[in-house]
Amino acid sequence: MIISAMIISSCSKKDNIIFADDASSQVGMEISAVGFSDANAASGRSARSANDVSWNHIFGGSSTLTFINTSTVNSIDSTFTIDMADFATNGLTKTFINGQYDVSLSMGENTPVPYVPVYASESFTLSDDMTLVLTANTTYGMVLLDPYLIDNSVTPTFTVDGTDYDFSLDQAQGFYYLYIPGGTTGDIEIKESLFGQTLTNEVSITTTTINALKLVPVTSDVNVSLTLVPFTIESEDWNVNAPVGGITPSLVFLQIVVSI
Repeated sequence: MIISAMIISSCSKKDNIIFADDASSQVGMEISAVGFSDANAASGRSARSANDVSWNHIFGGSSTLTFINTSTVNSIDSTFTIDMADFATNGLTKTFINGQYDVSLSMGENTPVPYVPVYASESFTLSDDMTLVLTANTTYGMVLLDPYLIDNSVTPTFTVDGTDYDFSLDQAQGFYYLYIPGGTTGDIEIKESLFGQTLTNEVSITTTTINALKLVPVTSDVNVSLTLVPFTIESEDWNVNAPVGGITPSLVFLQIVVSI
C-alpha cells in the first residue's frame, strides 16, 4: 500500500514561491504504525466457532496537512488538502525552502465512517532531501462483521443517539466494517438469512480496538436461534513508499497489533 499525492487546498502566495537565492530540498512523507488490538482477545472472551482472519485498514476522506516554517521572522504556513485514499496509494513528496518546520496532519471526523481517521504532528529541520516520519494516531475503534448468515439484501447498521450508520462491505477482505469514535456505545442491527429475523447487539467502542463479531446458530431441544459472538483476528502491515527522488523508504501505516 502506498501513501499518496495531494491536492493543494489553500496556500498563501509566499508558500509556493522558492526564491532563487534560497536552497530548497524535498520532503517525502512516512507515517509510522498505530496499534489496533483485538477487543475479544483483550477481554478474554471465547473465539468459539471462528477461524482467525486478517484485516487491512481502509483509508479515505480528506485530511489537512500543514507545514509551518518557524525559522522565518514571520512564520510561513503551507496548507494542503490530502485525499487520503489517494495518499495511501501513491505517496507524497513536497519541496520547501530549507529551514525549521512544524508539520501536522488532521482529519475532522467525529461520527462513524467507512475509513480510519488519523492525525499526526512533528517538528523537523530541512537541509537536504529527506524522509519525514510522522507518528500516526487515531481516536477511533472499529467493528468487523462476518457476512456469514447475514441477509445481504439488508445492510447492517450501527445506531447511536437515534442516527443509523451503514456498515460497508469490503469485497476483497470479505467483511462488513465501520470505524467508530472511541467511547461510543450503540446498537448493531442485522437481518439474519436463516429465519429472516432482525437482531440487535449493543457494542461499546474503545479507541484503537477492533470488535469482531459473527453470527452463530445456537440450538436447544425446541428451537434454533442465532446470536452474535466474537471471533479473533490477526493483522497485516501496510507498506508505504515515499517517492522522494532517489529516496525510496519502506514504511508502515496503521498496523493492527493483536495478542491472541
